[in-house]
Amino acid sequence: WRDHCGVSDYARLLIPELEGLNGVSEVAIVEPPVALAAKRVGERLRTRRSERAEFRRLGEQMNGLASLADVTHIQHQYFFFGGVAPHKSRISDFWAGVRIPAVMTVHEIAVEDGSGLRRTLIGLANRRNLLDRAVRRWIVHTAQDREALVRIGAPEARVHVVPHGVPQPTALADTAMAREELGLGERRVVTLFGFLSSKKGHRVAIEAAQHLPDDVIILFAGGRHPDDRSDYAEELKREVARLGLASRIRVTGYLPAEEIPKVMAVTEAAIAPYLNTSGSGSLANLMAYGEACIVSDIGPHREIESSHPGSLLLTPVGDGPALAAAISAVLDDPALRRRLAAHAREYALQHSYRSVAQATLEVYQLAIADASGLHAHRN
Repeated sequence: WRDHCGVSDYARLLIPELEGLNGVSEVAIVEPPVALAAKRVGERLRTRRSERAEFRRLGEQMNGLASLADVTHIQHQYFFFGGVAPHKSRISDFWAGVRIPAVMTVHEIAVEDGSGLRRTLIGLANRRNLLDRAVRRWIVHTAQDREALVRIGAPEARVHVVPHGVPQPTALADTAMAREELGLGERRVVTLFGFLSSKKGHRVAIEAAQHLPDDVIILFAGGRHPDDRSDYAEELKREVARLGLASRIRVTGYLPAEEIPKVMAVTEAAIAPYLNTSGSGSLANLMAYGEACIVSDIGPHREIESSHPGSLLLTPVGDGPALAAAISAVLDDPALRRRLAAHAREYALQHSYRSVAQATLEVYQLAIADASGLHAHRN
């Protein structure tokens, strides 16, 4: 809840909108332990018994802090429960405490890849995390994730696609002042926004930078994710330095909320060359500000472009030169930038957190009805 991550941002934006709807009388928050996944193996073994008791208690709290709730809603991410690995996860202890109908928003589904043993373990982790009998309904952000969840074993009719919410943008900073504060001069700014993560395609952007004019600078506008235990962020910086691109690519580090309008004000084109995504809060932020977005041609991005034609410019996945060509086309064509920006704003208006809250309430009502029907059947 206090961590800087996309899931906590999503919850913080959703809850006030839920509280404003007819049919919702109260929303209570159960907060998971902070940084459980950061513990080393030895520490995890020493604290195993207390962790199990803690997560059982958290599951029991989900039944209602003051009085019995009608429904419980889990914003699921693996690291909240200790990680993907079955021996690290405390999800089973959590589920043991949950007794009332549950709705789960699945923000990510671990990909079952690698060796046979690895695939088996990830498959086990997915089923333990996502398919407990307490869960009556699931929310995902993309049709691609709906299909993945059904393949794991979720009943198709109970998995609901609710596209990722788009926040209300804060007023943009003065562009000239923001340029001066960020030391950008007259350079044209391209932004890859959000936490540094390998799936976001930063290395594709590094390749693209080598094919762009000298007056273009790419901002990696974000820092390391709190769950990231890898050296990815430092590896990116070393690669940028090795290729002599330090003046062409800048890593800002984590951006506090008050700094985001400055970056958005100076951005002339935004890129999301993601290798995969489960629905991106980072891309949603870019569209909220009406940025001209150049994105990879992956399923979730095609879904957005299919439902709102003209809101995204698609480029081949993992192709740096093609990304550079698309960036140049957008930077050199003000009319194209305006069209992309206008369509992005239209998408943002139609996918506000108020619309997400209304769709979520409808899923709550279905979950409660499911549980009522099961109870009647048992009686």
